[in-house]
Formats: sequence, C-alpha cells, structure tokens
Amino acid sequence: MNELQINKLKEQGYRISSDVIDIDYKYIHEQLSTTYWAKSRSFEQTKRAFENSLVMVIVKDNSVIGFARLITDYAIFAYLADVFIDLNHRGQGLSKWLVDELINNPQTKIIKKIMLRTADAQKLYQQFGFQESPKSDRNMELIRS
Repeated sequence: MNELQINKLKEQGYRISSDVIDIDYKYIHEQLSTTYWAKSRSFEQTKRAFENSLVMVIVKDNSVIGFARLITDYAIFAYLADVFIDLNHRGQGLSKWLVDELINNPQTKIIKKIMLRTADAQKLYQQFGFQESPKSDRNMELIRS
C-alpha cells in the first residue's frame, strides 16, 4: 500500500494499533467463530493465542473492525494467522494495510521465513511475495482434538 492510500484510510478514521488496550478479545472471538478456520475455538483459546502473539488491530470510532496476529520468535520464523476484516469495512484495502504493517514493521522485517495457510485469500498474500511452498510435502502437523 502506498502512503496516499494509507492517508486516505486514516482520514476516514481508521488506525492500526498493537496496544493491548485496543484489543477487544470478545469481538475477536465472536468474529473468529464465524470463520472456517477458527469456528471451534473457545474464548479462552482465542484469548490465550492472541496474548502470546504479535497482534495488530484496525480501529475505527474506538471499535475494533479488523485484526491479525503473527506467531513468531522475532528472528527466524513467523506464522501469520487470523487475518480478519469486518464485512462492513471490506473492499477498502484494510487487509493489505494490516498485513503490510505486521510483516514490514521494524520488529518483524528481519524474519527470514513467514508462513501462512489459506483456502481463499491467495491473491491477497501473493501481493506481498507469498507463494505456494515448493516443499509442501515436507510439512507435517500434529492435530489434537
């Protein structure tokens, strides 16, 4: 996103914050419970996950309308997760602004590898250089029910 686009969003009253005072766990949990990837999470799981991640929220009129988090060691690896923009605010470039702020801020710009999983937002992430993993056959996971 360029500065002109960001300034336009700011003029409309949007701001990005990583301040814990702006994080509305109730709203975040409610919104995530409507997604395909987090619908079965409990409130406690959501809150704990966000408390242990680098979180950024988009705020307008003192209400959270978008959020994302980066799970990271701040040096080598990070996992981008839970990117969400409220339906009433989509189509304005807010997700682009949010992802850009998360992966290109001074704390995270040096991270060598950032991964994510998505079923439907490949075009968004490709704009930032994300690509399908060429070695996805090496990925493994342990899922506990």
